[in-house]
Amino acid sequence: MTAQCPDQLINHYPPVDFAELSLYRIYNGDIAGDLSNETYPLQNSSDKTKHGRFSACWKGFTRTYELAADGRLSLTGFEYPFTDNKGDTTSESIAGDFWLELRDEFFGQEHTSLLWTALLSTIRRNGLLKTILPGLHHR
Repeated sequence: MTAQCPDQLINHYPPVDFAELSLYRIYNGDIAGDLSNETYPLQNSSDKTKHGRFSACWKGFTRTYELAADGRLSLTGFEYPFTDNKGDTTSESIAGDFWLELRDEFFGQEHTSLLWTALLSTIRRNGLLKTILPGLHHR
């Protein structure tokens, strides 16, 4: 399999620095179990007529998420790489407990998953700054 394009994560939340990590998936299940069918249930979807299938973007699109200054995560759009199709904007809040699958590269042996609600609560409670990522749970 060819390395896949990650989703875009735009970070406006100062206490967290995702450094060189890219977002590949959002889960809502238990990461100790089988997550193959536990993708976060988004209400909005990409425009299938704009999909362009290429080996580096098998699903035909990428999502754009924004982490606001108040720590809220939202789906804000869809892009259609390797096509001439214009991206679409949307606005959907990602709510509840969920995991972000972050990787430094697509084929990396380890990737970082974190429960965002718990992380955000810990950041606010303990005043943690940009040093939080090295200690996150690795799966």
